[in-house]
Amino acid sequence: MRERVRRLPAGNFIVRASVLLAGAGFILLGLVAVVLPGPFTIPPVLLGLAIWSLEFDFAKTLLARVKNAARAGRAKLTKRADTPA
Repeated sequence: MRERVRRLPAGNFIVRASVLLAGAGFILLGLVAVVLPGPFTIPPVLLGLAIWSLEFDFAKTLLARVKNAARAGRAKLTKRADTPA
């Protein structure tokens, strides 16, 4: 679908603007969720970042850093859980 739109005269702009707006919408939703009760703050922000990473290099880099930090945190928790108390 993206490639079809890119073939239009202003297609590249349309795709990049759509990705920018969709990602920003989810990131803003996550930031608004900070003041609301519940655990739903991080998933929309990560989804927005994943959407941005489809089109923007800075988001790919940032998403990779977030994934690495999550893996490191998970490994640390797993290691701690395996250690007898």
